Amino acid sequence: MPHFSICNINSNIITELDVRCLSGGKYWLVLQPYVYLGDDLQITIPRGFVTDFASIPWFCRLLAQPASGKHRRAHPFHDYMYQTGMFTRKESDLYWKRIMLEEGTPEYKATLLYDGVRAGAGGVWRNYRKLDALTN
Repeated sequence: MPHFSICNINSNIITELDVRCLSGGKYWLVLQPYVYLGDDLQITIPRGFVTDFASIPWFCRLLAQPASGKHRRAHPFHDYMYQTGMFTRKESDLYWKRIMLEEGTPEYKATLLYDGVRAGAGGVWRNYRKLDALTN
């Protein structure tokens, strides 16, 4: 099974991204806690969390493959914020863009991805909130 770890020493992401491929490459299992620690934001993704590295519209995938590039390390945080509902949808999207930029993603690419999820991820957000309502 594919497995990789990546880190950037000049980042607010303070742990390595350590994941293992599940389900033919669409889903990835986080193998150890993955932590972002900014001045005003802390997010800890627990071991066992499953990410798809970004469910972005097909037209955005043409320019930015979610599981590659400098923006890769930001995607699990976006998935986690969406799944947990720890912030509003807009806040989650803005934090994701911020992390991508901090990781060195070019402004045009981070903006394209941000605009893509703002345009196309509302249904995903609503589905997670429906699941919240059923399980609480």
